[in-house]
Amino acid sequence: MSIEKKFYEEGEVVDGLLLVKKPKGISSYGVVKKIKTLTKIEKIGHAGTLDPSAQGLLLICMGKATKLTPFLQELDKTYQGKMIFGVTTTTFDEEGEIVEKKDASSLTREKVEEVYEKFKGKIL
Repeated sequence: MSIEKKFYEEGEVVDGLLLVKKPKGISSYGVVKKIKTLTKIEKIGHAGTLDPSAQGLLLICMGKATKLTPFLQELDKTYQGKMIFGVTTTTFDEEGEIVEKKDASSLTREKVEEVYEKFKGKIL
């Protein structure tokens, strides 16, 4: 018996958190919608949006656990990223077409870390 049949046919109430490794190419809402379709659980939400081009851990709240969403959204988060120096794209990210290339060989780790410090801090 598949998981969606069990939840739907037995009418089992599911309260809790589901941790989903969201791949690139789908929105956080798309993940929620897919879980709703598979499980037939109506009360589902996520505790923080991940951009469709990002991959990472998405916290899914189900049933009574949806009341935890505001608290989960306040938890500290960690982000990792990759950069290519000397390249400009039409969208300023990896999705766009490269429109300019510059020599970045003189860039030092110290200079990058100095500029990086200006981007650190709390996002309001």
